[in-house]
This record gives sequence, structure tokens and C-alpha cells, in this order.
Amino acid sequence: MNRSFRKIGGAALAGSILLTGFGLVGASPAAAADTCSAYQPKEFDTPGYNVDVKIRLCVRKSGGVHLAYAEGSWGDGGGAETNFEQFDIHVRIERNDAVKNKSTCSLSGDLNLYDSGSFDERGTSHSGSLHCGFMSSTTASGSGGWSADGSVTYNINNDGEGAHTWDLAGSPTIG
Repeated sequence: MNRSFRKIGGAALAGSILLTGFGLVGASPAAAADTCSAYQPKEFDTPGYNVDVKIRLCVRKSGGVHLAYAEGSWGDGGGAETNFEQFDIHVRIERNDAVKNKSTCSLSGDLNLYDSGSFDERGTSHSGSLHCGFMSSTTASGSGGWSADGSVTYNINNDGEGAHTWDLAGSPTIG
């Protein structure tokens, strides 16, 4: 009986490798290409544990459409106390440093509720509904010079200092 399961398991494994191989070989050269900045870490001195956040900005070209988004993760969030009154990520799609479109998303709810998590163009690891950027822009003529840029506006709960800005390094440019 064990030999039958091993044969079935081996056949399933071979089939999945074969399918994966076809997926890689069959990938279109016109598939989306992403270019991202390095992850940018920051530790925030909050009422609870110091919250650690890392963010990078990315730009994607898919056909004639250019998309910008933020992705990253956090740790030491959540807890009994509210850490942030505000934590807004601002993402811009730019062409030759001229803003073509922009978007803002608030991450304060997830940072205050969950000890750790991540976010990307699909949403957060907890709610799945937050989209940090992922807006598009198109151009009728020319190519090149497209990048993602952005910042974070944050306000630490009960510190009496109000809002601060964390400027993020933009992504490299793409065509």
C-alpha cells in the first residue's frame, strides 16, 4: 500500500514540476516588469513597543500602462495601546519627476491592531482590502523616465507633537 502512495505522490510531484516548468517557459516576454527601491526601515517610538516598519516603492510597466505601489511589512505593532493616530502612505507615479497620478492609503488601523503583517499592491496580510498605491498612468507619446515616489505622514498617539513626514526614496526609472 505504501508503494502505491509513493508512486502516486511521485507522479503528482513530477506533474507539478512539469506544469511549473511550462509556466516558466511559457511566460511572455511582454510580462509586467517591476522595479523597486531598496526596503527603507524605520523604528517608531510609540506608547507600546517600538514599531518597526519597512517600505519600498515600486513601478511596473505592463503594455503602455505604468503603475506605482508601495509594499512592506511591520513588526511590534498592536498591543493594548493605540500606537498611531495616523499612518498614511502616499504613493505617486511620476514621469521625469512630474507627478502623473497619486494615491494615499492609511495603515494605522492594521498597525494598531496587529503585532506584525505585510502589505503590497494586493492589500494587507490581515484585511486584504488596503491598496497602497497601484494606480496607473498612461502616456500618448514617448517612453522612459517613469518612477514611483512617496512619503509617509504619521502621528504617534499621545506624544503631543502632531504629524511628521517620512520621505521615502523613489524607485529606479523604467521605460
